[in-house]
Amino acid sequence: MPVKTSTRERVVQAWTHQRILNEHVQGGFKGMLIVFAETKLDANTHEVVEICVPDQWLIYQRYLAKIDNIYYFDLPEKYAQIQVLYPDLFCIGTIAEAF
Repeated sequence: MPVKTSTRERVVQAWTHQRILNEHVQGGFKGMLIVFAETKLDANTHEVVEICVPDQWLIYQRYLAKIDNIYYFDLPEKYAQIQVLYPDLFCIGTIAEAF
């Protein structure tokens, strides 16, 4: 179960690991990704801004591997929306919904 502070850098690792497990475990392997938040501090304005890459996630989820569940401590609205737009492809929610 990968746990990351954000998915901006090297998130492809979670999908790549899922792909490797799926290839080598008969019947597949159920994957779950836990992420803290998708924010960064703007150096100029000192404002906290969300950084999201939903199109990148769509590519990984469709063509690399499917991660069954993705949970956030602080779920960004853009990722909540791809759950609505692609309910058969994504299961994204808050960490409270995981347990």
